[in-house]
Amino acid sequence: MANDKFGEFLIDRGLLAREQVINALDIQADSTVKIGTICLEEGFMTVKQVMDTLRARADSSKPFEDLAIQLEYLTAQQLGHALKIQGQRRPFFGELLVKLDLIGRKELFDELAAFWANANLPKSKAKDGEDEADDTVYVDLEFPLMYPEELSEFIEDVEDSLQSIALSLSRFRPGADVAQLAHEVAFFTNKIRGAADLDGIGWLAQVSGEMEQGMLLIEKDPREEGTTNIIAMYFRATDAIHNFLESIQGSYAHADATVVQDLHKSLAAYGVLEDLVTQDKIGELIGERAEPEKPNGPVTLEGKHVLLIDDDTVIRNTLERHLRSSLCIVEQAKNGAIGLERLVGSMMDFDLVIVDLHMPIMDGFEFVTEVRQQSKYDNLPIIMFTASLHMADVRKAISLGINGYVIKREWKNCLMPEIKRAVGVTEDVA
Repeated sequence: MANDKFGEFLIDRGLLAREQVINALDIQADSTVKIGTICLEEGFMTVKQVMDTLRARADSSKPFEDLAIQLEYLTAQQLGHALKIQGQRRPFFGELLVKLDLIGRKELFDELAAFWANANLPKSKAKDGEDEADDTVYVDLEFPLMYPEELSEFIEDVEDSLQSIALSLSRFRPGADVAQLAHEVAFFTNKIRGAADLDGIGWLAQVSGEMEQGMLLIEKDPREEGTTNIIAMYFRATDAIHNFLESIQGSYAHADATVVQDLHKSLAAYGVLEDLVTQDKIGELIGERAEPEKPNGPVTLEGKHVLLIDDDTVIRNTLERHLRSSLCIVEQAKNGAIGLERLVGSMMDFDLVIVDLHMPIMDGFEFVTEVRQQSKYDNLPIIMFTASLHMADVRKAISLGINGYVIKREWKNCLMPEIKRAVGVTEDVA
C-alpha cells in the first residue's frame, strides 16, 4: 500500500491538508539517498563514472540511471539492486510527519492503527474463519512494521530467504553433504527468525526457530536417516510462511496452526539440541570482565557514534531508528568486511559497535577477531546482536573479546541496557 494512501486517509479524516501531504512527500523524495551515492557505496561505479554520468545528465533529459546503463557503467541487475536499497533507505512518510510537527507520535500510531483496520475491512469475513481450512488460524501482529513501505520491505526480504532455503533443500540427494546443506538452511532460517524476533511476529519466529534448530541439530549429527522426512517438512514450512506473508493485512494474518507442532515432532524424532542460549546464561558468562571503566562525570547516549553491522536491511533500519530516538549518530554496514572499512576509514571515532553473528563475506566472529587484533580498538565496546541460540557461539564471542551479547528476540528488554552499560551511561542521567 503506497505512502500517499495513508496521506489520503489523513486528509479524509481532516487531520492534514492536501498541501501538507504533498509537501511531506516532496521532502521524502528529496531526502532519499541518490542512486549515484548507492552505486559508489556498493562498488558498482567509480567516482569518475558517477561524475561522468552527472555531467552527461546536465546535457540530457534522461535520468541518471538510464545514462549510467547507456554508458555501460552500470548493469540492469546492479541498478535493480541499487533501487531496492534506495527504497529501503527512504525516510518513512509517518516519521516525516512527526518531524514536521504535523502530527504527534502517539497520534501517528493511533491513526496508523485506524488506517490498517480500515484496510482489513474487505477480509473481515475471512478473519471470522469463513472459507478457511481447519488448520488455519488468525494471529495478531504486534510488530512495529506499521508503515506500508516497511511492511513491503520486510515481506520481500523474507521471501528472498525462502527462495534460498528452497534452492538449498532441492539440492538434497542421498549421499549428499548433509552438514553443508544444514549450514546453508540454518543461515537463512536464522535471518528470518532474527527479523521475526526483532519485530515480535510470534508465529513466524516459532516456525523459523524450529527450522533453524533442526538444521543446527543435523549439522551437528549429519546422518541421512530421518533427514529426508525433515526436509519434506521444511518444504511444507516454507509454503506456510509464504502463505502467511501473503495474508498480512496490517494488524493480523492467517497462519498454519499445526506446522510448528509438526516440525517439533519431526525434529524430536531425530534428536535433541542441547546447550541453548538464555540472557541469564549470557550474563553469567560475561560477568564483570565486560564492565566499562566508571566515567568521571555524567554520560548520556546523545551524540554517541554507533556502527551497526547486520546483513538484514529491515533489522538495520529498525535499530537505527531506535538508536536515533536516543540521539545517537548511526552508521550502517551490511557485513563485517564493509563494517571494518567503515570503522577504519571513519573520520570520527566510534563509541560502540553492534554486530550480527551470521553474515556473508565476513561474519561477526571474523569481524571481532580483526578488530581486537588492533590495539587502538582495545577499549571499543562491541555488542554481538544475533538470533543464534547456541551457547557455543556465546562462549566463542566472549573469548574473542565482545562486551555484550543480545538475542534478537529479547532486544526490546535487553539491548538498550546493554548499550548503556557498554558505553558507561550513568544511572542518574535520563
